[in-house]
Amino acid sequence: MVEWLQARFVYDPETGALTWRDGKYAGQPVATRKVEGYLVIRPKIDGKRHYLRLHRVAFALMTGEWPPHDIDHWDGVRDNNRWKNLRPATRSENKQNLKGPLHSGSSGFLGVSSRYGRWQANIKTNGRQTHLGYFTTKEEAYQAYLTAKAKVHPFGGLSHG
Repeated sequence: MVEWLQARFVYDPETGALTWRDGKYAGQPVATRKVEGYLVIRPKIDGKRHYLRLHRVAFALMTGEWPPHDIDHWDGVRDNNRWKNLRPATRSENKQNLKGPLHSGSSGFLGVSSRYGRWQANIKTNGRQTHLGYFTTKEEAYQAYLTAKAKVHPFGGLSHG
């Protein structure tokens, strides 16, 4: 698949843009749309339609290999496909770089939820949930989460504050 992509597209690592290599659309951006915040292309390869996320295509074009696992966006912005913003990651590492809760929880803070009328902090590492304690405010619970995250999530990009 990488050779097929290389023959048809040009990736600009400075801007993260993907353009057509040849033909009447040469130099024009590849038709993309956002799916869950990611830019995607929908090429037809060997008669089969594919949905390819642009960050994975960028990785393939830059390295010559299809990514074996996830590709993480350093800044957490899913449509920022500049090369300096992309890095290979396992699924676990990719989840360490979450900037906010995956769903609208009661607190609005990653790793914090309400329980028994107080705020609890939890962190997940290597598939195991660790309880960090109960707190009076959700902000205190979040600070406990951030402190633990700095120790156990080396891929994480959140900072205190």
